[in-house]
Amino acid sequence: TWRQQETTISLLWLLLQKRVSIPLPCIQTFVDFLVHDNVELRKIPEEGIAAFCRIQKPPRIYVEKTLDEILQRPVNVDQCHPGDRDDNLWITINDYKPPKTQKEWEETCFLDKSFHGYYKWPKIIRYPMNKRERYT
Repeated sequence: TWRQQETTISLLWLLLQKRVSIPLPCIQTFVDFLVHDNVELRKIPEEGIAAFCRIQKPPRIYVEKTLDEILQRPVNVDQCHPGDRDDNLWITINDYKPPKTQKEWEETCFLDKSFHGYYKWPKIIRYPMNKRERYT
């Protein structure tokens, strides 16, 4: 019955872990239930597929650098001046040119904290690295 199927797929979804490799029939079961006639049985595999994606996502490797290393020139990080300045233009979209080579891509610093640099800079900036080894 559909209630037994719902209970089974719910328990299967709860068994997903990073430490245990997921067998292909398990993934196939979740994909098959995505097109089931019953709406309740279609909702649970959506969460299961999202869990597969979370489990397979590689961990972020962070790099810590000072602002001088990123800009390659000395900057006074102790002064507080709000607004656009020479030292925070590199985080605006207006000046952005996409990298053309792999080396340029790996050297690009993507800062995901929008509040950094508007008033003043932190002493050390921590950002996720773009190197190919993160994805392999």
